[in-house]
Formats: sequence, C-alpha cells, structure tokens
Amino acid sequence: MIQNKNGHKGKWLRWLGWVLPFLAILSYTLFLAFQMHSARDVVIAIQGYDPRSLLSGHYIHYQIDWKKTDCNQFAGGICPKRDFDKIPHRYYIPQQEADRLNQLLLLADQNNVQFEIIFAYEQNRAPIARALLINNQEWQQYLMNNKK
Repeated sequence: MIQNKNGHKGKWLRWLGWVLPFLAILSYTLFLAFQMHSARDVVIAIQGYDPRSLLSGHYIHYQIDWKKTDCNQFAGGICPKRDFDKIPHRYYIPQQEADRLNQLLLLADQNNVQFEIIFAYEQNRAPIARALLINNQEWQQYLMNNKK
C-alpha cells in the first residue's frame, strides 16, 4: 500500500475541498438574505413579453412598464432604470401554473389585469424580486379567486 508522505496534509486538503464550496454557498445565501431584509420594497409595473425561447424553463418573461410605475417611491422621484436593466426579466413560477400565468400576462391589457413585481431594492445594487402581484394580490391568491 502506497502512503502519501503528507498523509495529514492530503486529508486536510480533501476536507477543505468539500467544506469551502459549502461555505461559499452559505456566505452568498446569507448575503442575499441580508440584502433582501435590509432593502426597502418597491413596486414595479410589468407587461408581457414573449421571447419565443424553447429553453425558457418555468418562469414568465416580462418587461418593466415604467409608464405605469410610480417613480416617487425612488430617491428624487426618478426611476432607476439602469439598476433594473442589470437583472434578467424573468419571474420563476411552478410548472403547473406557467402556461396560465404567461397567457394572463401576455393578454393583461385586454383583460384589464395589472401585473406588478415587488422588489427588494437598494440604490446602485441589482434588485431582487420578492413577489408577483396581479391586481394587488399575490399571484397564488389571484389564481385561486379567479379559477376558470
């Protein structure tokens, strides 16, 4: 049996190789949690967008509708469009509701339905989506109240 001259060092490096990725993920998760809880909420109006992507996954695509967004919730009453351009305009949802929500979003103006996303936002940082609202209700509640 061949032994490593640095037997303890080899075990230490292997252990470190397993622990460091875990610590990195934990640190990033804690950073995001801190950012979400310390940032204030802003409500942004959105409208449908159909990218025709076969690799979309289970989320809806949207475009920010700055005309319907109350910019007074931001410093100086100016919408920080550049900060919101930094993030992908997708909201992840369960697969079983994807088609229904996507159709509802694409036809929102015709059906008199308003979509908004609540973001955790700090100036000059990428916003984090907290919740999807349909007519001022959480999307799950709206779908339960408006079953077809």
